[in-house]
Amino acid sequence: MFHRFMLALMCAISLELFVVSCIKNVASVARPDIISRCEPANYPNSRTPIGISFCNQSNQQILYEGFRSFPSGHSATVFASMTVQSLYSITVLQLYDHKGFAWKFIFCILYPLTVALVISFSRVSDNRHRVSDVLAGSVIGIISGISAFTFYFPWHQSLELKEGRMQHQKRIKRHNIDRKMQHPLLPVSYHQPIKAFNSINSIPKISNSKARRTQSY
Repeated sequence: MFHRFMLALMCAISLELFVVSCIKNVASVARPDIISRCEPANYPNSRTPIGISFCNQSNQQILYEGFRSFPSGHSATVFASMTVQSLYSITVLQLYDHKGFAWKFIFCILYPLTVALVISFSRVSDNRHRVSDVLAGSVIGIISGISAFTFYFPWHQSLELKEGRMQHQKRIKRHNIDRKMQHPLLPVSYHQPIKAFNSINSIPKISNSKARRTQSY
């Protein structure tokens, strides 16, 4: 099951990277720090648009990267990763089984959401992105994470996992009850649970000699 989680995680990251790269190349939105990247010799006083011809930046990679602001790639990556981790934790730990809901909620939802928000909005405080860039990247990451997780973990399989675990716990409880109800004077064959009988005649009967021998004990 863990290998499917890793496949879903890699699929989500690959999907969001593809979508984000395509949008970045088409939108070509300037970053908030484009002036520091450009390093112009003089700032024009008019409000007419200026091009990269005014820039003195020798590294063209830094300059071209300044026009790839929308959407935020960091936000998309961290939200895609945390979405897959959150859904996987909810499936494995069974968040809604009314057992330990508080710590499961913190680990499955609150912790991934906090990590994703802190990393995403740190890009705004670093003057690398605007809030709109972060929000767009977050939406792309969440959609990519949900899509990848549902591809490798269909919802019916998650329900089957939950039901199988519950049935396993019931079998353990029933086995413990059967062991407690065992009578020390009866043979081991009589301790086996009776599953089903088609009719009354199919129920095994104890002969009179065995009954007398049991009572004599």
